[in-house]
Amino acid sequence: SKLDNLYRQIILDHSSHPHHYGTLDQSSQQIELNNPTCGDVIHLELAIDDQGLIQDIAFHGHGCSISTASASMMTDAVIGK
Repeated sequence: SKLDNLYRQIILDHSSHPHHYGTLDQSSQQIELNNPTCGDVIHLELAIDDQGLIQDIAFHGHGCSISTASASMMTDAVIGK
């Protein structure tokens, strides 16, 4: 269906060109997340302001296309929150 194709294209785009991929110059929080079943590893960095809002975010690591796309979409969703 057209909707399935749209979702597939969004996942492929985020996987091929992940948003906020890399590291931050200054971060206030860092965490490494891993999935022992498939071997995905994501290192997440956050810059949080005095009000507790996420001002900037970055991630790096390795994983499947779904893992990378999910991390990319999550970074877009949480900035400013």
